[in-house]
Amino acid sequence: MKLLVAGFRPFGGRRTNPAEWVVRRMRRGEIPGAEIVRAVLPATWRGSEQVLLGLVRRHRPDAVVCLGLAPASARLRLEIVALNVDHCPSPDGAREKRERRKIDPRGPWVRETRLPVDAILAAWKRARVPGVISHHAGTYLCNHVFYVLLGATRARAGFVHVPPRRRMKGATLLRGVRALLKAISSPPPTVRDAVSATLPNASGPPRTSPSASRPRRTPASPR
Repeated sequence: MKLLVAGFRPFGGRRTNPAEWVVRRMRRGEIPGAEIVRAVLPATWRGSEQVLLGLVRRHRPDAVVCLGLAPASARLRLEIVALNVDHCPSPDGAREKRERRKIDPRGPWVRETRLPVDAILAAWKRARVPGVISHHAGTYLCNHVFYVLLGATRARAGFVHVPPRRRMKGATLLRGVRALLKAISSPPPTVRDAVSATLPNASGPPRTSPSASRPRRTPASPR
């Protein structure tokens, strides 16, 4: 499996971005059975879209995860939906401003993540990393690339917001992203797996106790 992991550069006058920090620490073979392709996205409307779509066309990944900063959060946030709107009163890194503008005039208003939500939440819980689902990725660059990505590929794809490193230790952040990637790279359960998980002793016929297999003695009638 080929995994594309992309994170944003610093924006809004910030000197660092934990999304870029995480991406640069991912290694090609650290997720078993997966090849990791790393990328850093510029903090601009046009540039982020062009770089991301170019990477998807070039590498044809089996799964794509984009990372961005949630300045006020202390947890990883798995985004569930992307909105078809660009809106930010402040200009991007190229001094371009977009307000109340549709990303795709012919596209749907909402696109849903294609990442395995339950598997990711379970992986974060096992790794003891605080993480939640979120139903609003904003209307700035993070939401923009999330929406564009879902329209550009049918692969597993989605967006995760990460907290600043003053709110989450770097080791915890790396552990959470690695758990996320492992969950994404795992094959989805088959129908047989799902059925087996709900049945007792699914690996074989139910055992009967010795006492249950003995024939019952009929009490003798009184004489």
